Amino acid sequence: MPTDAQATWELLLAALTPADLMLRSTLPRCTPVSLFRGTLRIRHPENDLLDTPRNVATLKARLLSATGFAVDVAFEVGPHMAHQDELLPPPPPPKPVAEPKPATPAVGTDPKPAKSGTPSPAPAPILLSKDEFINDPAIRAALEIFKGQIVEVRPPGA
Repeated sequence: MPTDAQATWELLLAALTPADLMLRSTLPRCTPVSLFRGTLRIRHPENDLLDTPRNVATLKARLLSATGFAVDVAFEVGPHMAHQDELLPPPPPPKPVAEPKPATPAVGTDPKPAKSGTPSPAPAPILLSKDEFINDPAIRAALEIFKGQIVEVRPPGA
């Protein structure tokens, strides 16, 4: 049975698979608090949704495969843990840009501005493949929150 919370935590993070996308993106914001009587206590930011039955089962399974022992998990809400990129100084503020002054029309001319012959193109939508959409962390989080599932709907006769 492991006795060190940090060592167990590192084994857990290493045992996560690519299928554990939600946990792989959320757990780096968390910290191990303690490992006592076979329970790994994890502190996480308030808005992270870790304490779901599915996440608990996944974490227990990964801990069992990584340590060889049944390790329970418990969660506590704590302050937001800093990411590596949050430790960097903030970028400098943008330099002010002088706005061009509108030209005043000459006396006796039409004050209406001329319209451009071509409208500005709309930005192209981001297209995701079916697998990219299904494995998107935001989609996964929404499915877990609302206990939903993705179904494919086809028109009749297709």
